[in-house]
Formats: sequence, C-alpha cells, structure tokens
Amino acid sequence: MKRLPKIFLFIGFLEIVSGVIVYPKIAIYWRNLPIINYYKPMMQYSYFSIIIGSITAFLGIIFKKTKKEILINISFLFISLSFIFLSDRLLLAKYGLGLWEYDCVLHYKHRPNTTFSWGEKFENKLIKINSQGYHDDEFTFKKRNNELRIFVLGNSITMGHGVTKEETFSSQLELFSSKQKVINVFNLGVQGYSTEQELEVFKRELKFNPDIVLLEFCLNDITEPIYVNKDLGGSGFDYHRVFQTKNKLIGLFVNETGFGRFIYWQKYKSEISKEREKELFSIKQLSINPFSNEKFKKSWNRTKNSIIEIKKICGRKNIPFIILIFPYTFQLWKYDLQKPQQYLKKFLASEKIHYIDFTEVFENNMTTKDIKKCFLDEDHYTKFGHSIIAKTIFEFLTKNSLL
Repeated sequence: MKRLPKIFLFIGFLEIVSGVIVYPKIAIYWRNLPIINYYKPMMQYSYFSIIIGSITAFLGIIFKKTKKEILINISFLFISLSFIFLSDRLLLAKYGLGLWEYDCVLHYKHRPNTTFSWGEKFENKLIKINSQGYHDDEFTFKKRNNELRIFVLGNSITMGHGVTKEETFSSQLELFSSKQKVINVFNLGVQGYSTEQELEVFKRELKFNPDIVLLEFCLNDITEPIYVNKDLGGSGFDYHRVFQTKNKLIGLFVNETGFGRFIYWQKYKSEISKEREKELFSIKQLSINPFSNEKFKKSWNRTKNSIIEIKKICGRKNIPFIILIFPYTFQLWKYDLQKPQQYLKKFLASEKIHYIDFTEVFENNMTTKDIKKCFLDEDHYTKFGHSIIAKTIFEFLTKNSLL
C-alpha cells in the first residue's frame, strides 16, 4: 500500500508522455506515414491519454493523504477500464479508421467530413469528403432559379481516384456554367461501388432533386461484387478493409474500434492483395468473353436490373438518364477486347437509354503515346483525362438540348 501513490503517479506519467508522443504534430518526426490519414484517431488517443493520465496521477497524490478502501477500489476499477479504453484507442491510432466506414446496406461508404492523402504515388494530393460523404463540395437543398443539377453515380473513376475533388470531371464540368445556366454537379462516386450500390445511393440522395442523372459503368461493376459481396459468394472484405455483415454491432466493433481493426488486419492482411489479383484477372477474362462463367452471367443480370430500376425512377420524374461507359487501357484500339462494352451498348439501345462510350472518345483523342497523359493506371484518369471527359459530357448535353 505504501507504493500505491508512486505506482499511480508512474502510470499517469506514462499515459501523459504517450499522449504527447502520439500527438500528430510530434508524431510527424517519427511516424513514416501520411499523418493526415491517421490524424483523428491519433488526436483522440493523445487527448484521452493526457486527461486520463492526469486523473491517474492526481489519484496518486490523493493516496499520499488517504488510504480509504472504497477510494482505492474505485481507483483500481478506473485504472483497469482506462487501460482497456486507451489500448483500443492506441490500436486505432496505429491502424487508422480508414477513408470508409461501415454501412449495413451498402457494405461501406465514405467517412463524412474526412480529409485524407492519396500518398506520394499521387503527389500527396488530398481527398476531401464532405458532410454527406462524397468527394465534393457541400451539397445544398435549396436550388437556385438558374441552377441545373446533375447527379453522377459511379465508383473510383467518378469519385476521382488519385486526383483532388477540383480535378474530377464532375468539378470540371461545372466550369462550363454561364450566367444563364449554373451547372451544379453532385459527385456521388464511391470507390469500388457496383451498379447495385449506386442504385441505393441514387435512392438516398433523390432529396437533392437532380435534373439529369449520369451513371458510370466500368468492367469492375461486373467483377467486383463477385469477389467482395458475401451475399453473392464473395469474401466480405477487400482493400476498403471494411468487413461486411448485417449485424450492426459486429459491424461497428470490427470496423470502428482499435481491437476490431487489429483482429481484422491480422486475419485478412495476406488475403486482400490475393482478392485484388483475382479481380484484375477476372476483368481481363471478362473483356475476352463477357459470359465465360455463370457468375459473370448473373452479375450482368444484376447490373442490367439496377440500370432499369434507375431508368424507371428517372422516367417517373422526367429526368434524363445517361450511361458513361469507361474502358481499361488494355482495351483501347483492340476491338476484340471490347466485347463487354459492345454487349452493354446493345442492351442500352434496346432500352432506349442514352450513353457515351469513352472507349471511342479516347481512341479518337489520343495515341498510344498519350496514355500516360490521360491515365494514372489501367482505368483511372489524370486531371487532363478528366478534362476530356468533362468536355465530352458538356458537348453531349448541349447537342441533345439538355442544358
């Protein structure tokens, strides 16, 4: 009992010191990672550990003056609970919360009010997610008299993988605004989303009253659900590191706590890259034969059904609906590898749905030497690539008297 004050003072001191070390402005000197991607959980740990450490040290001072048993018991309970809590926060500071958070219907969605870095590979450009959970400026409900609202549904191409929100084709399309017509584009893209998830997003955001709806299609709309969605036989996890479950409590524990993130990472870290490799292989397989296996056939049906459902909703509200078809670079100038796009265009024509095929757009606007100028990788675009997309959409809307 004589050592009790010293023990509490020592524990409190360690907690305060750890809080100072983990503080983001200090951590930049020892943590070789983009601090901005871990900023919130690191700040949380720093904040709580300093407060709890101060309380613990204060208890040590009190124990020098009193040895009441009830106070000692309460203090040990406090120490035990705070140790569990701080351990969880410290693990969260190490593994981070991630750009995506758990959603029991969508599997995952962007974490609102979040700023992340794309990392050195993409010049440390920033990802800025608004309060609605999208890579865009804040959305407002009140529509101006001369405002034209355009929804863009899609995955990482629409979201703007590797570029800032100002560099996305959604933002660049807004630059074509005039005094007579203000173009306001709602970038509703989320990395990795399939057409089914985009349908759900569309339903959720209809409250913003769009005048035009654009839906992005890329080959991973067909392949990704097969490997990720548990309901379709997938693993329930991927590079988003958000575990898919219908149980909200399990979902919150695994995805929003330090212990959960630790368990998830230890269990699946070796599997994530394997799943990604399988999907990329499937994309190339799909481009050769869109119906090479039964899973592809079912995925095509789900995609078409989602497109039809969006068309029906747009039809009831008299909203023009247009599909944006995007290629992978290995498909360009290779007609035999464009079979998925050809099949989709036939389907859209039969449903009388307008579309823009960017396979043709990029084939006509560049040569093989220009690929790096327009593409960051096999399917994502540079700022310049996004500018071509924005210009093409504007010209299409103008030609069809939609502006």
